[in-house]
Amino acid sequence: MSSIDKLSILGVRSFDNTRTEVIAFNKPLTLIVGPNGCGKTTIIECLKYATTGDLPPNTKGGAFVHDPALCGEKEVLAQVKLSFKSKTGTPMVCTRSLQLTVKKNTRTVHALEGNLFMRKLGEKVSLSSRVMDLNACMPDYLGVSKAVLNSVIFCHQEDSLWPLAQPKELKERFDAIFEAVKYTKAIDNIKIMQKTHKHKLDLMKKDEDVAKHNKARAAWKKAEQANLIVGDLNGKRIVKKTKEESVQGLRESLQEMTDTDDELQRMLEQYDERVQHYEADLTEQKEAYHEMTGEVSHGRSRVSAKERECGSYEAQAEQYDRQIASREKLIKESARSHKIHGFDLELDDGLVVAFMDRITKMAREQNAKFERARRETAEELQVEQSQLNSLNQEKTTVNGRKDAARQTISTNDRKINSVQNELNRINVDEGAKAALETKLRETEARLARVKTENVKADWEHQAHQADLRLREFDERKEKLDAEMVEGTRQASESARLNYVRKELMERDSRLETNTGAYSEKLTSLIGSSWTPATVEDQFQRTLEQKAEQVAEAERQRDGTSREKEQLDFQLNTCRRDLRTKQQAMKKAADAVRKSCDCEPDEYMHNLHELEEARDTLRSDTESMERLNAYFDACIKSAKDPQHPGCRTCGRSISKDSEAIKLIEILAKERTKLKSQLGSAPQDLKKCEEDLEAAKAAGSDFEAWERLKEKEIPATEKEERKLVEKREALIEQLEQQDGVVNERQAAKRDVDAVSRTVQNIAKLNNEIAEFKAQVGELSAKQESAGFSRGLEQIQEELKVINEEARTAKASLAKINSERERGRSAVNRLELEARDAERRLSTAQYQLKERRSMESQIDELKGLNNEQRENIGLYDTQLQDLGPKLSQAQAKYDDTARRGADTDRELQAQANKINASLNQLKMANQEIDSYISRGGPEQLKRGKREIEGLKKEVSRLEEEQIEITRQVKQLEEHLRSHSDTRRSISDNQRYRRDLRQLEQVCTEIAELETHNAEEDKARFEAEGSRCQMERNKLAAEQATLTGAMKSKDEALVIVLTDYDTEYKDSARKYKEAHIRVETTKACIEDLGRFGGALDKAIMKYHSVKMEEINRIIDELWRKTYQGTDVDTIRIRSESETQKANKSYNYRVCMVKQEAEMDMRGRCSAGQKVLASIIIRLALAECFGINCGLLALDEPTTNLDRDNIQALARSLAEIIESRKQQRNFQLIVITHDEEFLKFMDCGEFADVYWRVGRSANQTSRIERSSINEVG
Repeated sequence: MSSIDKLSILGVRSFDNTRTEVIAFNKPLTLIVGPNGCGKTTIIECLKYATTGDLPPNTKGGAFVHDPALCGEKEVLAQVKLSFKSKTGTPMVCTRSLQLTVKKNTRTVHALEGNLFMRKLGEKVSLSSRVMDLNACMPDYLGVSKAVLNSVIFCHQEDSLWPLAQPKELKERFDAIFEAVKYTKAIDNIKIMQKTHKHKLDLMKKDEDVAKHNKARAAWKKAEQANLIVGDLNGKRIVKKTKEESVQGLRESLQEMTDTDDELQRMLEQYDERVQHYEADLTEQKEAYHEMTGEVSHGRSRVSAKERECGSYEAQAEQYDRQIASREKLIKESARSHKIHGFDLELDDGLVVAFMDRITKMAREQNAKFERARRETAEELQVEQSQLNSLNQEKTTVNGRKDAARQTISTNDRKINSVQNELNRINVDEGAKAALETKLRETEARLARVKTENVKADWEHQAHQADLRLREFDERKEKLDAEMVEGTRQASESARLNYVRKELMERDSRLETNTGAYSEKLTSLIGSSWTPATVEDQFQRTLEQKAEQVAEAERQRDGTSREKEQLDFQLNTCRRDLRTKQQAMKKAADAVRKSCDCEPDEYMHNLHELEEARDTLRSDTESMERLNAYFDACIKSAKDPQHPGCRTCGRSISKDSEAIKLIEILAKERTKLKSQLGSAPQDLKKCEEDLEAAKAAGSDFEAWERLKEKEIPATEKEERKLVEKREALIEQLEQQDGVVNERQAAKRDVDAVSRTVQNIAKLNNEIAEFKAQVGELSAKQESAGFSRGLEQIQEELKVINEEARTAKASLAKINSERERGRSAVNRLELEARDAERRLSTAQYQLKERRSMESQIDELKGLNNEQRENIGLYDTQLQDLGPKLSQAQAKYDDTARRGADTDRELQAQANKINASLNQLKMANQEIDSYISRGGPEQLKRGKREIEGLKKEVSRLEEEQIEITRQVKQLEEHLRSHSDTRRSISDNQRYRRDLRQLEQVCTEIAELETHNAEEDKARFEAEGSRCQMERNKLAAEQATLTGAMKSKDEALVIVLTDYDTEYKDSARKYKEAHIRVETTKACIEDLGRFGGALDKAIMKYHSVKMEEINRIIDELWRKTYQGTDVDTIRIRSESETQKANKSYNYRVCMVKQEAEMDMRGRCSAGQKVLASIIIRLALAECFGINCGLLALDEPTTNLDRDNIQALARSLAEIIESRKQQRNFQLIVITHDEEFLKFMDCGEFADVYWRVGRSANQTSRIERSSINEVG
């Protein structure tokens, strides 16, 4: 069980932040005494903060921490350290710290990391340092909830009257103490889980029904599959027989050869050798072809890879060119921006290097200029700051002296106020002294009178007589109880009969109510012929009929759904085919547009135009070329050195001048011809290329035309048909869904009354059983009887109990009067002692009064001296004001000018550095491309691509040659296969021909034996056989069609079985197991939730009964008034649900009448009731933690109730001091209360809280003998 040992306080409220105050907590009682405002309640606040982490009320903004203004600091650290033993007896130490920081006009409070240490085997072990962990684990280590710590054990003085607070707050407090929220949430979660599992159970039942249905369907499908297999087997036997008959009439066609039989046989024998040779050559060529194909593919892959690599090199080269241009642009922009001349034209590498050096130098110079300006500004500011610091120091010194004088005045004022308050509290004079002496004499006279009255009353004799009467009533009651037991034993059968008859009447009433309420509904569902005895069977039959109707409707719907799925598959396939064809048509159209630069519709027209243009250009070009050749020949003839002449007219030229002139004329004509010819050859070549490209696109045009005119329209037509079929199926499926829903709704209507049917059947069975029991018990009762009835015995017992209760009340009243007399004597004795003490105190106070008056006069004289000093200090501060303003303005001006210069120079330096960094990055990328050999890589890649392409072309040519050889060999093999077949056919034909000749010979021989007579018979037999053959052939065709349909049905059945019903038995078993286990889970959750709810209700009722018993006992012992007999806490159910919620109120009882205490009681009754309720709650909920702290328990109590409370606390301590962890902490300023408690019996020391010289709180240990 847990207990607390020591508490140290540092920097909390009025406790000093430089000195730690420690208090030890004794067992069973710890007393803390001190005047108001000395810091007693702070001890309770620290205990509560250490154990729960909650700060006291109204402490926002750091009010819990020592005020920094009182200690002259900007930051104050507060620390609370608690040494305690956990509920397992382990020594532990909890430390919590707070930090209050003052910045200008704001205060900030921070909760620092705490510590929780455990001493284990002599070593200190750290358990946690996080605040959240401490808040969670401290209540657990103390063995009590946080709500009990807050509201019962360490209740703050401001919240001490919470038992009489508003109903909402009172409910929250009691719910937290009882921890009702956790258990109600647990019950709610259990109900949510139960509801979720019920929902899952409904889904699982549906899955089970589906699995059960599938299992039945699987069995049916399996049987159907077996029947189809048997039918298929019989059909195939019939086909076999039919095939064997049809094979006999088969005949082959052949090409007749003229070779002899021996030559044909030799040709057949030599055939295999030639075929084997050709096949070997073919295999070798195919292997060579495959190898060549692999080499071609590898070569093409290498070309593609090298082209990709070369493409990357080209991209890098383009990037390099862009970077060169970008760098040049950047240099020109930077030159214009920074006013650098000479770099406006095209730049080479030398100019780039020069510009880089120039701008680098500018950056260094600018940075140096910036640093020099910053250094100069700092030096000026340092000089100004030193002057400013000197003036501030002088001002601080004067302010310090002024503050010290004010603090001295404040201290003296507080002392004057304190002494004046003490003086004001001394209301004693000589007249008061005489009155006290008179009161003492009167009290002693009253004490003697009360003692005389108690002797005359003889309460002991009256109590003895009342006790004898009570014993007599107890003996009579025991005799009647024994007689009652005997009568009860004999009358058990009668009681049983009464009980059975009562149950029978109750069942009859319930049955009549149910049949009357649900008669019309049951009649509409299961018919009008039902009775309570037959309703369950008829209901079950109706339910099975509805289930079968639902199953049949679902089967029809599922069949239609499968048809729709098949149609959806066909439609999707058709649409995919349509999209494929449309894409192919688009691809062909794109190819035509790319090749001919025209739409596909204009392809043929464009092709004709290209052919006509080609023919025209070809004709013109050929004519021009012939004419040009003629001019060349003419010029050659004119230049002939031996026989120059004109080729056109045929005459010779004798003069050179004529020849020259002719040559010039011919050259001019030829030049004119060439100019006329112009680009005709190139146009012809381009036209021929366009025509070849257009012809190459002919296959694409044909594909486009075929797809557009034939295939796509046909596919679209098929799609429309499938869509129409699908819409019809969807409509049919919707109708079938409506039927299914309608039948399921009818089945649900029947399911909905299942509970009612079960109740009616159960009630009917119970009525029959109770009727049988009534008959049996009635027969037994007729043969029995007894002399005295139980009712007479019970009546006499009631009288005896009432008289005993009256006797107890009389005894209690006598005891109460006796106790009241004793209390009056004790009270008067205390009053007498109190009067004596007050008289001596008055004498002492008169002496103290004169001393305090002289002390006040002395302090007022000191304050006048300090006020004069403050006036001198104010004059000095006024003189320093202008000097400080001038120094501060000079410092601010220097700082502003320096900052402006720094910003300007920094901006210039940043601009130059940005340009320099951009140029460096551009140079790095350019240099990187050159350093890794970018241009050489591009050239090398192009060379390698050309070489690889040539290699691939060579391999493709070799591949074409091998392909040609393979085709030749295959052609040879095909021709040899035809030859062999022809040879075999001719051999078989000649063999059959010889057999035919033999048959003809046999027929001729049979004709010589008068076979003509049987001719008619044979012809008739042949006709009959032909008719039989025709009949069997028709049956064969019918059976073949049936077998085909059976095969298709078999494939569908096998597919359905594999996809839907293959594992139906296993799935049904799993679904059934899930349903049953979920049912059991729901039942267990219901039982567990009910048990938990009952346990919570029982726990609540037992605890409330115990709390009210303790409250009643303490109130009757403590309260001295006569207007309230006792008080109690009433808990009333807020809801009628299973998991009830309670509202609480405190009631006072007077003469068996209950009234709400809130709003009807005095302030003293509130305090006393709150203390007693806390004492009761502490005893009920503080088993593991025997702590209880009472802060100023005598507030608003009169003298009698203070004495009674002190005696009650003494009795509680006496009764529980044997409990190892019981600790009562009492905080009070009333030392008389401690005398009434007789504290010397329970403690040797007490703790006195007071103020030190600097007005901080101090805790001192004192002997208990000083009290009283």
